[in-house]
Order: sequence, then structure tokens, then C-alpha cells
Amino acid sequence: MKRIALIATVVAGMGFVVGAGELVETSRRVICENAKPMNFCFAQRFPDGTIYMSHSIGRHTVDERHVLMSSADDGLTWKDGGPIGGMNSFLTKDGLKRQVSCWSLVETNVHTVTVTTIGRDGKATRRTSQVKLPAAQQLLFHRGVLRLHDGTLLATGYQNNSARKTCVSYVLSSADDGLTWSYLSTVPEIAGTQEGLNESTAVQLKDGSVQLYVRSGHKYGRPGADISLYRFVSRDGGRTFRQTLLARFYGNGMHRMYGLVLSRNPFNPDELVCGQNRDGIYRSRDGGETWKPIGLDGDW
Repeated sequence: MKRIALIATVVAGMGFVVGAGELVETSRRVICENAKPMNFCFAQRFPDGTIYMSHSIGRHTVDERHVLMSSADDGLTWKDGGPIGGMNSFLTKDGLKRQVSCWSLVETNVHTVTVTTIGRDGKATRRTSQVKLPAAQQLLFHRGVLRLHDGTLLATGYQNNSARKTCVSYVLSSADDGLTWSYLSTVPEIAGTQEGLNESTAVQLKDGSVQLYVRSGHKYGRPGADISLYRFVSRDGGRTFRQTLLARFYGNGMHRMYGLVLSRNPFNPDELVCGQNRDGIYRSRDGGETWKPIGLDGDW
């Protein structure tokens, strides 16, 4: 059976409208299919309607290959390739499309970060810089870039230390619109997690606090499965974090290749929507303190 990747014609995700207090699906479009598994789909939509997407085809960690796709018409038509993908892509202050990437499996305290920028002429340029960690670890940038109210950029990353065999999550920052990056903080570790904290996503609320959502578990569908999703809050721009919530969202379920989707309402910064595995879509109207399901059950 073929696995099919879906994306909306309206936004980078599936198309929804709000009706009767619930999200209602409005559109979906098949853009790629393959007989092999299709994993880890990330898409970024820019204000001009261009969407850049990255995903993989093949068995994860076995014969997986990276795939880039792009759409210039809000997802109506697609083509293979693209100078950037959907993960860690963002709009610069002067309106350029930019992506930052680092997928270093070497355990060292200095890693190379690649920054790709699409100029106004449509041509892509690449530059590299170095980021230094407090210890010799791997560094994987994952999943997105957050622009704070003061213009500073934050990116999340994690590593899997071969000696510890568990992950540790980092927060990195950029003061020059993503051209160079530096280590900012380490997310507090949680004792007893199966895999350690990794693959986090972040938002900033109108009060200036930064919220970080981090998964930790594995063994989905088997006895002893850890389905925990942890929330951390920072009141100092990401320099320090404290844990405030343990949620039973499926952070590493059977369909984790679709990722955890966390969005903030641009008209009400205290309203958050989280699309996650197994239990559908949840909404928070108090800045993430409490969550309620709002329909569309299933895997998203």
C-alpha cells in the first residue's frame, strides 16, 4: 500500500476554519506518493504564498533519503527540489527567505551551522559559521525558528550522547537575523524518561514568556510506553527554563513522522492550538496552562 503525504492548499498543514467552536477541515491535496514509507514532513509557508517542504522516503535510519519540494501558488501545484526545506525556515527582517541547518552526529563541542538565503533575484546563497556547546555532544537543529518580540531568533536542538544513551535539548540564539548562532541554554533534564528530552517546539506569548514543548518517550503501543509531553516556561528570553506541565500527548507515537504541530493565534496570543498524535487537536485559551480537545480526533 502506498503512503501518501498530504498538505493544505491554504496553509502549511491542512486547511481549517473555525465553526461552532471547533476546527473543521476545509481542504486537502495529495502532492506526493510512494510505495515506501514517507516520514517527517515539515512545511513552511511564506507571505507571498510560496511553500517549501522537506520530508524523507524510506525506512527511518535504514534506507531513508531526504526530499525537498516547493510550491509557488499556495500549494495548488508542486515541483521537486528547492534551495531550502520546511524545517527551520523563516522570513528575515528585510523579507528574505532563510533556512538554518545543522545535523551533526559527531560528538564535539564545536559544530558547523549552514545558513541558506534566497535573494530577491531568486538565487540561493550559503554560508557557514561555528556554534560552540558547553560539552562534546552531537547537535541536531529541530524543529523551527522563533522570532522573539525584540527581534532575537531562537532555535531548538538536541543531541543523543552515546555514553548516556539519552537525549538532551538545547536552545540556541541569533542576534543577526540567523547568520550566526550561539548556545543559550540547556533544557532541564527529567529523571526517568525513556529517551530523554528532544524534538522541542517553541512559542512566545504576549507577556514575553517563551514556552517550550518537548517529547521524551518511545515504545508506542507496547507495555511501559512513555507518552509524555513536557512543557517548560522561560521568563528571561530562553536563558533559563522551568517545567510547568506534563501532558499525556503522544510525543513519539506510531505516526510521529507527522510531528507535533503547535501554533499561536496571531489575533489572540494567549490562544494556542496543538495538533498531536493519537488524540487529535487541542486548544488552550490561557497561554498553555490548560488544554481541551476541540474535535478532529485521530492522528495529525
